[in-house]
Parts: sequence; structure tokens; C-alpha cells
Amino acid sequence: MNVFLRIQIKLPYEEGYMNVDWKRINSFITEGDEEEQEWLRDMISTLISNYEERLAELSEIVSNKDNVKLTALLHQMKGITSNFGLEALRQITHEAEILSKATNFEASIAETSKLPQVWQQTKAELKEKLGI
Repeated sequence: MNVFLRIQIKLPYEEGYMNVDWKRINSFITEGDEEEQEWLRDMISTLISNYEERLAELSEIVSNKDNVKLTALLHQMKGITSNFGLEALRQITHEAEILSKATNFEASIAETSKLPQVWQQTKAELKEKLGI
């Protein structure tokens, strides 16, 4: 017998919403292992730098109105956010990628305009919880 659980996901900006899937982040380490926790903090610090570079690249692509590069970058950003459980960012990049693939550049850009604010919230959550 298959059992399916329906999980209600709050949208970004809703009260009580967590931008990070902490179960996913914690799956990378063994609880109580200080060495692994330090590795995770280093990994997240690298993630933060990398994502900020991607946002700068996104801004340039939007300025150039290059839908092909936009689609490719959104796909990369979606992968990063999926791998690290950055759920709010993943949802936005997923929707923006779908719009970009459908050559709806303006709608995709409108969706990506949400990323900087949600990134700041996500980054603050990561830094606070991990003590970075």
C-alpha cells in the first residue's frame, strides 16, 4: 500500500516560513561531529560566495536580455538551491526557468526580481543557524 503525505509549503514572505530545509542541510553531517560541522560551515560560506556571484551574473544577463543564457543560469541556480535545500530560492528559480524555457523573458525576469530579497533572508538564516 502506497502512502503519500501531503505537505503544506508556505510561500516566501509568509509568517513563520523558513527559507532553508534544515533536514537537508543536516543530512550532510553526523550530529555532534565538530569536524563535520566545521566542514559544513566552510561549505555554506562557499555557497554564499558562489550564489552572490550567480546573482551578479544574473543581473548582467538580464541587462543584455539574453534568454538563452538566462535559462542556463537559472538551471544552474536551481540545482544549487535544490542540493542545499534552499527551498524558497528553488521555488523561484524553478518558476523563472519554466518561464524562460517558454521564451517568456519578461515574466521570467519578473520572477527573478524576487531573488535578491529572498537571498538576503536565506543568507541571514544560514548565517544565524550555523554561526557564520
